[in-house]
Amino acid sequence: MLITELEATLQTGMSGEEFTLPNEFNALIQTFISGRLVLNDASIQMQNESSILIRGQSRVEILGLTQPLLVLEFFLVADKPECTIGVELPDGWEPANVATWLQNTLSIFQSSYNLYNSGLVFASVENVPFPPTLFTVHPESVTQGTSFFSTLDIQGQPISLLQSIFGRLNPLALNTPLPTGTFTGPIEVKVPSDPPAIGSLQLSNPRIIIMTDSLQLQTTLKLDIQNDTLFLDGGGTVFPNGTFEFTFALTGVRKHGQEKADTTGWIDPFGFSGFTIQELGVGIAMGTRGTEISLSGEIAIGEEGSADQIIMEAGGKFINGQLPSALLASLRASSSSQNGIPLSRLVEHFTRMPVGDFILLQEVKIKDLTMYVVADPNGFRPPSDPGKIYHGLTMNAEVSLFGLACRSKIEFQQNKGVKAEGELGIIDLGGVLKITDQTGTKGPFFIIDSTQTSLWTEKVGYIHLSANMSLFGLTQSVEIKAAKNTFECSLAFKVQGLSDFQLRCQLSGKDSFVGQADLIFDFSNENIELKVNDITIATFALGTRVTGKLYVSLNREIFLLEVAATLELPGLPILNMNLNFNNTITNLEGIRDEILKSIRRGVEETYNPTLLDPLALVNMLNLDGWNPDQIAMKLKNLNHTSSDIARGLNEKLGLNGNEATIALKAAFPDVSEVTTALGAVWDDIEPNAMAAILNQAGYSIREVAKGIQDSLRWNNESDAYKTVGIALKTQFPEIDDITIGIESLYEKLPNEFMAKYFNDIGFSAEEIASHAKIKWEWDIEKMGDVLGNQLDLKPEEIIKVMEKVGFPQPDITKLKLTLPGGHLPDPSEWVPDPRDWIPRL
Repeated sequence: MLITELEATLQTGMSGEEFTLPNEFNALIQTFISGRLVLNDASIQMQNESSILIRGQSRVEILGLTQPLLVLEFFLVADKPECTIGVELPDGWEPANVATWLQNTLSIFQSSYNLYNSGLVFASVENVPFPPTLFTVHPESVTQGTSFFSTLDIQGQPISLLQSIFGRLNPLALNTPLPTGTFTGPIEVKVPSDPPAIGSLQLSNPRIIIMTDSLQLQTTLKLDIQNDTLFLDGGGTVFPNGTFEFTFALTGVRKHGQEKADTTGWIDPFGFSGFTIQELGVGIAMGTRGTEISLSGEIAIGEEGSADQIIMEAGGKFINGQLPSALLASLRASSSSQNGIPLSRLVEHFTRMPVGDFILLQEVKIKDLTMYVVADPNGFRPPSDPGKIYHGLTMNAEVSLFGLACRSKIEFQQNKGVKAEGELGIIDLGGVLKITDQTGTKGPFFIIDSTQTSLWTEKVGYIHLSANMSLFGLTQSVEIKAAKNTFECSLAFKVQGLSDFQLRCQLSGKDSFVGQADLIFDFSNENIELKVNDITIATFALGTRVTGKLYVSLNREIFLLEVAATLELPGLPILNMNLNFNNTITNLEGIRDEILKSIRRGVEETYNPTLLDPLALVNMLNLDGWNPDQIAMKLKNLNHTSSDIARGLNEKLGLNGNEATIALKAAFPDVSEVTTALGAVWDDIEPNAMAAILNQAGYSIREVAKGIQDSLRWNNESDAYKTVGIALKTQFPEIDDITIGIESLYEKLPNEFMAKYFNDIGFSAEEIASHAKIKWEWDIEKMGDVLGNQLDLKPEEIIKVMEKVGFPQPDITKLKLTLPGGHLPDPSEWVPDPRDWIPRL
């Protein structure tokens, strides 16, 4: 069925202002109205497109009421028609069975009541909204069948008592199913709106259940503490004799800024981080002995489920505000903790002092804890041990840290910290390591003291062992300081053949010890020679060049001593030596000799590849203080080529061509070997630069010329004789010098050719003429022929040159007459072919 079909069917019942319920709907209401339902002054209308509302005055008498006002609402549930009927009741009218029960019940509490704004509601189905009416007070929803609702005021002691505790509760909203026979209760009434807050306390959704022997209150308490809101669900009972009992349990906490409440407990209460109040219960009762307030719950320190969480369980009952005769309390680790409670948690809790820099306190575990909190100034004798008496806050516990454990008395000092002390047993690892007290007859003392800071506590730490330690034949008094996860100390050793050293020790429990030290070996008067083919290259004094590390590991079954030594010589690979001792030794004096043997065995194998490598040798000798000349000479004696030596000087020492040439010249007198080396390493050296390098290195002009010629051959330079001359001229600007250099390379060079050669490499005609006049003793006619024919000078240029070089004027005048028509011989008659030159090899 559709809602429109339902409306059409109901419209068939309307006739003017009279409504008769169609027959098909009679079965819905027959338990409420037995006859045919007819309404006067009726109206019908669609309500929110989901229901149909019918109003009118019933012609049928209902529960003795004549022509009551009815409101019917029809709607569909699973496509089937259902309905509710609301009946407005006149003031003072109430169902007889309900009135009888209320009068009899409240009289027991010496209370009275008043009902108004009452009504009846009938529903054909369960849990439907209350039909829309003009009733002042009505329930939000109704149950299947007939219910009675009203506004209820109760006067008397019980309601006054409740209102004195929780604030104003009247008027109350009553809503109860209405049976056809005897009414037996109980009746639940609600406060229509939450009462005003009392300070930080607010009731939410309070409900009162009226029973034949008591009044019960059920509500949620909202308690604002600082920026947090606590929710406690519960309630209580008020009895006819005026006594009461209320109990509430914490169900959630809404932190500041949160939308939803956290149900795990009150995290960080009062702003104290790391705490959680959970399972909090509060009980308030008025009994024969007076007012009783009971508390129970748990305070959790640490995160839920963490291994170091602490849960403090406490319970107590206070009568009339007096102190209890006894309090019961215990301190335990959470179920997830298997290793005890961290001492840091207890220090923070009991001393009101953050651990701060005392981070190792969190590694100290407390087990088997007995705690006494005694307020009686006369003290407390525990029934289990009446011979002892305890005052204030005292703990006896098993304290453990890094595998060491002892029984200890722990003292907490307010705003200062914690102190504890206990004796451990003697620690003995295979007879090699032994830790005792100062007498050697007992174990070391385990000491905790975070209450003060001094130079002594800064040195030994706030957790340490006071002990004597014997190792490798040495016994010392030590303070063994607790570190990150072990106990640590240092032992000072003096061993022959070694510089004094500190052994850094770590003790993990009673069964594990590790020691480490940095060593410097003393090899005074010990040398090693480095040789190649029986030629000594270098001799090094070992002295204190050899460094190393010592490592010792002990437990009850295993002894291990490892020594790693390192020799570093300039320019050579690092030589590493390792010694392992698995059998127990009682002293360290033999280590030095064993390392020396290893050095001598390892020298040849480790260093030979370096000694055969010229580049590595250059680097080694340089680091050992040799100068480049000495290095070049040493490598030549070892039969290394000039090219290899030059490459080493360049790559390892960073020498340029000039610097390398000076060093090579000392070892290689033949300039050809030097220029070969320069060409192999610096293949971009130009002839002019080569001339400068050789000249600056102190080579003679003949050697410079030879070096240039060799480099040109190496570079496959054509027209070599001219290039050699040009290069020589950059360093030797005189014709006489060039002549020496060129004639050292070639024989059978005619003077006429040399004149042309000098002109080709840049000498002026005047310089050539002057040289020819003095050195070659040419007359003016010979001079004129060569200048005109070989140097292509014009007649006037020839005359000018003659004048400058000082020929007599008559000779010059004579030469002028011969130049215009004179005959000069063919050059082929006296200039040789260069292919016929004989080089001076």
